[in-house]
Amino acid sequence: MFSLCLPLLLLLPLSQTAPPSDAPPTQHCARCCDHLEYQSSPPEGGDTPPAGKYIVPEIRPYINMTILKVWTVYLGKFLLNRSSRNEQPFKVQAIVSHHYYDEESHDYDLALLQLDRPVAPSTLAQPACLPARTHHLQPGFKCWVTGWGSAGEGGPSSNVLQKVDVSLITQDICNQSYRYKISPRMLCAGYPDGKKDACQGDSGGPLVCKEPNGRWFLVGVVSWGIGCGRPNFYGVYTRITKMVDWIDEVTS
Repeated sequence: MFSLCLPLLLLLPLSQTAPPSDAPPTQHCARCCDHLEYQSSPPEGGDTPPAGKYIVPEIRPYINMTILKVWTVYLGKFLLNRSSRNEQPFKVQAIVSHHYYDEESHDYDLALLQLDRPVAPSTLAQPACLPARTHHLQPGFKCWVTGWGSAGEGGPSSNVLQKVDVSLITQDICNQSYRYKISPRMLCAGYPDGKKDACQGDSGGPLVCKEPNGRWFLVGVVSWGIGCGRPNFYGVYTRITKMVDWIDEVTS
């Protein structure tokens, strides 16, 4: 059984601070990594890991594969400018971007990162489920995004992990907002009046939903949008139900 996680790199307008003990979208998005960091000096590499240690960020193909040793993934991070004993650092052994990714349209906007060792769940990093291809995402269902991106369009990022709720939007409504540029691999979430949305620095962050049975599912990955929190312009996410076959293929 492979492990999947997401670097949570977003902060949304009108969001709430998410203390470590009360951040469902982060702590329960387990196949999740809280932070992906670039270091100025390469650390020493480790052995090639066996299959079973992957994270699922949205990472564009222009990343130079020769710089893998200068990337670190953190699990359980709460403050960006401060380390804690609860953090679990991981080195990146490989990056696999989707072969159909289109930089102009942002279609197929997903990649897998292979970590240097298995991810062990903890009190600050609990598993979330990958949905099945047939998993039904009900429009209007409230889901959550978490992270440290800008609190408003053009604003600074946050040092403290934040969380905010967004509502799933129908494909037809979102296509009308974006002049029919929303592909079947995309999912929209937000509110008609804006205010709550992903923003600069959020790419790769998770969209997670809690089912009535208490299980959390990873349904989207922050991909793109027009501005931040603008009325009738929703956040656009990579739709995970359309990507699970590719994820299974890469990690099998």
